[in-house]
Amino acid sequence: MSAVTGRVPTPGDVVAASIDEEVARLAAELEAATVPVVDPEIIRRLRRTGAAVDKAVADRNAAIVEAVAGGASLRAVAKEVGITHVAVLKIVRKAPTDGGGAA
Repeated sequence: MSAVTGRVPTPGDVVAASIDEEVARLAAELEAATVPVVDPEIIRRLRRTGAAVDKAVADRNAAIVEAVAGGASLRAVAKEVGITHVAVLKIVRKAPTDGGGAA
């Protein structure tokens, strides 16, 4: 007999109590596994370096396009940059055209 309700617990009561215990255990486990808040200075550093990487990639891609436009082979450029000639071709194909053709 339950001291709280004054009646004999049913199988449903036992299951409900078991579920409540499992939910509480999982909630405590989740709280312990939650990633702590990242330091704002680290966030600023990540954003700065991310922007620097984006600029460096854009500069590299512009140089690749310029080299290929100047007559360098895809394989020669790829070797110098350390990527495949297929990657060089993709970069060249993605490059915006200047659109400055004569009308």
